[in-house]
Amino acid sequence: MAQIGLLASTVLMGVLTAGVVMLLANGRRWRTYAPTDLPARPEDRVSVMDRPGLLAVGFIALVFVVGGAVVFLSGGLATVGAGTPSVDMGVAVSALLGLLIAGFAIVGSYTTARSHGAGVAQAVMVGLWALGLLFVLAVAAQLFIV
Repeated sequence: MAQIGLLASTVLMGVLTAGVVMLLANGRRWRTYAPTDLPARPEDRVSVMDRPGLLAVGFIALVFVVGGAVVFLSGGLATVGAGTPSVDMGVAVSALLGLLIAGFAIVGSYTTARSHGAGVAQAVMVGLWALGLLFVLAVAAQLFIV
């Protein structure tokens, strides 16, 4: 019975994959695509990445939020409540920490690639590659721990 379910899910995923490929291939006229010109004056646009002070303030705020959540959930503040933190909150803090590390890897890789002259698509690929590397490392660590 389980083999029929696996076979059905395999066929369904194959049909969905074929549908997505057909949609992407026919959805846009990629053979006649012509990129648009760049803005006349790129110095008019000010990116957040070009403002290190704003990035530093955002990072410090993020560190305080995560640090405060860890202290609160570990029971370090006795005045907050008498109850002990639940396992769900520990999982939430761990997930938040994982998201912060993944975001740092993606944004850092993207920014580094863009500053070295890579295009947007190439920089996104580098960021996603870094995310995939973190995922593989997490799976490998899990295999060694268990």
